[in-house]
Amino acid sequence: MNWEARDRELLAEVDRELEDRNRLAGTHLVCRIGCTECCIGPFAINRLDVLRLQRGLSLLQRKAPDRALAIVDRARAQLAQFGPAYPGDPLSGALSQDDRSVEAFFEQFSHVACPVLDPVSGRCELYSARPLSCRTFGLPVHLGGEDLDPCRLCFTAATAGEIDACRACLDPQGREQQLLVQLERGEYNEETIIAFAVGAGSDEPMREITSEQDLEKVFDEPLAVVFKHSTRCPISRTAQREVELFLNKRPDIPVYLVDVIRDRLISRALATRTGVRHESPQTIVLRRGAVAWHGSHYQVTADAIRHNMPQGTV
Repeated sequence: MNWEARDRELLAEVDRELEDRNRLAGTHLVCRIGCTECCIGPFAINRLDVLRLQRGLSLLQRKAPDRALAIVDRARAQLAQFGPAYPGDPLSGALSQDDRSVEAFFEQFSHVACPVLDPVSGRCELYSARPLSCRTFGLPVHLGGEDLDPCRLCFTAATAGEIDACRACLDPQGREQQLLVQLERGEYNEETIIAFAVGAGSDEPMREITSEQDLEKVFDEPLAVVFKHSTRCPISRTAQREVELFLNKRPDIPVYLVDVIRDRLISRALATRTGVRHESPQTIVLRRGAVAWHGSHYQVTADAIRHNMPQGTV
């Protein structure tokens, strides 16, 4: 079973436990759409949270592109607002290891609403894809060996016994940590914030190659970057972010995308034409149709692409 299927299984288990405890809590639980008590202020999220949010955003883009675009716009406005105060890498979004500076940042911007929150309805636009930490609000929860208190607005008239009876025990087997370890193997895995998870990336989209005619145009370019992407692979999603970071820095260089799941024939044709054995994720730099550099998996970084540009183009 791949990481994505295991993560869906984990979240389904978490949600079942929450639903059972919600019913038991009854009127002690006052959470509702429009209550944004737990949606204010940035906080750290892990690599799985990032992938969940990006997966949810991708689904929303297909169903309601305007709502998805509004999320991205709010996130990018926040990143501009944070500016040099952000305690971490301003390109990748990785938070600093300096806990003091991170906590000071969270305090400074504790009034800022989550970019995924619809400011009109007060609804979380990516509710089913929200981070695990977001699922811990409202009810009393036991997670990671700790007992977490309920929201200050809930259980105001409950006894200590009633609160304990409604405590949700989430992920008792530590399956999320196991998944994070799986994703850590050579992959970017630092913590970040929601605004980076849904707002980072290039304003200039990659150009998709979906036909033989599109492929011919790529080989006619004086200089081009081709990214072979698998939508099923977490490593490929990280590589995609790196390619987008490169595109942010070098919007003058055309970057093309091949979806290796959807367009297998195009992917094979590219491998045949270039002589580069198919892998994904994979990036190929072409100069006048000839391969100048190629890299796959963890070799695909913004710096690697930039450093391997043909002389005179960096």
